[in-house]
Amino acid sequence: MNSVIDNRLLRLVWNERLYRPEELYVVAGGEVKVISPGVVDEATGCFSGAEIVLDGMLCRGDVWVGKSGEGQAARIGGVCDRAILQIVAEPDEPVCRSGGDPLPQVVIPVGKSVADIYRKLLSPSGHDFCGQQIARLERFKRLTLFTRWQIERIYRKSRELMEIHKQVEENWTETLYVMLFRAMGDNRNKEAFTRLAFTVPYSAVSHEKGSLFSVEAMLLGGSGLLDTRSEDDYVLNLRREFDYLRRKYGIVPMRPILWKLGGTQPHNAPVLRIVQMAAFLTAKEFVFDNLLACRTPQDVQRLFSTEASAYWTTHFTPSRRSSFAPKRIGVEKANLLGINLVSVLQFSYANAQGDDRLRDAAIALLEQIPCETNRVIADWKRCGVEIENAFDSQALLELTRMYCEQRRCAECGLGKYLIKQSFA
Repeated sequence: MNSVIDNRLLRLVWNERLYRPEELYVVAGGEVKVISPGVVDEATGCFSGAEIVLDGMLCRGDVWVGKSGEGQAARIGGVCDRAILQIVAEPDEPVCRSGGDPLPQVVIPVGKSVADIYRKLLSPSGHDFCGQQIARLERFKRLTLFTRWQIERIYRKSRELMEIHKQVEENWTETLYVMLFRAMGDNRNKEAFTRLAFTVPYSAVSHEKGSLFSVEAMLLGGSGLLDTRSEDDYVLNLRREFDYLRRKYGIVPMRPILWKLGGTQPHNAPVLRIVQMAAFLTAKEFVFDNLLACRTPQDVQRLFSTEASAYWTTHFTPSRRSSFAPKRIGVEKANLLGINLVSVLQFSYANAQGDDRLRDAAIALLEQIPCETNRVIADWKRCGVEIENAFDSQALLELTRMYCEQRRCAECGLGKYLIKQSFA
């Protein structure tokens, strides 16, 4: 068997009928005709509700598509007991029902053109090939693919957000608080920032928000990143304030080892992002409606236009002086907050409330924010892909992370399109 033909490709070939009916054959002998392939169950890989004619008899039920393998029976549970057929690319060890009765096995010869394009997609040069194909697509097809990837991404982010929403007893303000922490750090420290949000809860920050110094002390102390060896007066005062506040609110500091500090740019260092959050939480009225009202990148930039306290103008980290530079949340970071916080929270809240206008506004915001600058986006641009805004870049990040890196070419909108074109 051609080693490139895996179960993912076989499911696509079966579902889209990328075969010639006369080439189907039953391994044990007999005739087969497909009336309906059924509907795929992503959890099992089985197609339910299929209609097949075997030796003149109409059979309705499930179809298992793909090779059998070690431990398969345990993985698919009782699925095979409802199955009427197994589809393979070449004769293979049959899948059996729980009583040991093997399923009839039907072979679909996968065409050379289909296998060749799939091999190209999976090859080391597959990324460049896909990039070139995207660059050549007519505008409507390109928009259709990008919209699908972007919607998949924002729904996936929304599901993550709603899990946090449940953890904070469905309080939207506290959801915003936790999501702010997640969005302020880079991907390497996302979980550490999330833990900090629960270590120093919103209720404690809300009680102390009249004092930037106190909120700084709580957040830095709670993070475990407050320098305990320093003789710097400001840091010593922060430690004393935190000692008082930790007893007052029962705060148990995080272990510093939970933070990934190596290789981080100074302007994106966790300590600096923490003190910027302290400034935002105390300088602004922390109202959920303010975030829902953002409609443009400029609205987001104004919302987050805060600057860390005076001490940090000459420090990136506690006790270590640097040249004078106000530590503001810059335009680039505000744009990232618009992408990863504002639009996702608006979209999630809109879904919860059934607000179509707000859902559209969340997507429209992404269409106005410039695209991110990172290695993934640079690679797609190098292939000639036009990336106009954050809507496009978020779509391509979803394509890269959820399809390319997981080798799910036969499940990707672009991959399916190219494979189907090769068969035609």
